[in-house]
Amino acid sequence: HMSFLKRFDIHFSIGPQHDKFFSTSGILNSYTVGFPKTDKLFNNYYSIKEMKSQYQIPEHKTIVLYAPHWNKFSSVHAFGEEMIAALAALDITLLIRPHNYLFEQYSSQNWDKKFRFLEKKFTNIRFITDNDTQKFFLLSDAVITDVGTTAGFECSLVEKPFFMYENKTWFESHPNAQPESDMAQCAIKFSTQKQITSLIQQYLDCSEVLQKKLSVQRTKQKELKKNYLYNAGDASKIAANIIENEINHG
Repeated sequence: HMSFLKRFDIHFSIGPQHDKFFSTSGILNSYTVGFPKTDKLFNNYYSIKEMKSQYQIPEHKTIVLYAPHWNKFSSVHAFGEEMIAALAALDITLLIRPHNYLFEQYSSQNWDKKFRFLEKKFTNIRFITDNDTQKFFLLSDAVITDVGTTAGFECSLVEKPFFMYENKTWFESHPNAQPESDMAQCAIKFSTQKQITSLIQQYLDCSEVLQKKLSVQRTKQKELKKNYLYNAGDASKIAANIIENEINHG
């Protein structure tokens, strides 16, 4: 990857950990920018009321977002349909927003058709195809995801509870994946469909044991944000200014 990175004139750093990577990799021409994709999480860009109306979500219903990865290590391949059906039996609205590559890399498995079938079968499921994924981290009360996605990071920026499918094989295949490792340390993990269904029910019941774990998680999420994100909410503007300056004076 280093030969690829060195082809560029300038580099944008998302956060302090990114700076460390650039430093140890010999990348000197970098700017501390942040993560433009997440700017909308911090600027009151979205209306929760409008989103609930758009997706026909009852006002006081707990909203759980299932944001699975596309790769072979994902929960969606392990027990996705079974898990979705079990979660749909709970008193929640379940949003399903998979990584887009799932439909491309596993086109023969017809995941689009499967999700639409589940949405039709269960009245409390919403299959999401909107490309702007940021809004759903704000809309949701809790998030279920996998290792390897940015979902755990993005929902942590707004301190939403998140549960991650624990597939240790992924880490065996990616031994130097520091960001993913840090996200996994922050997550409340599950390895079976029954475990995640139980965890979400505990969340609904305001289980004292789970609430203590979520309190610890929020502390870890604050640390994650501190270590991985510069300029929350302003990254796009800063990036644009840097590019303009480089064009005019670089």
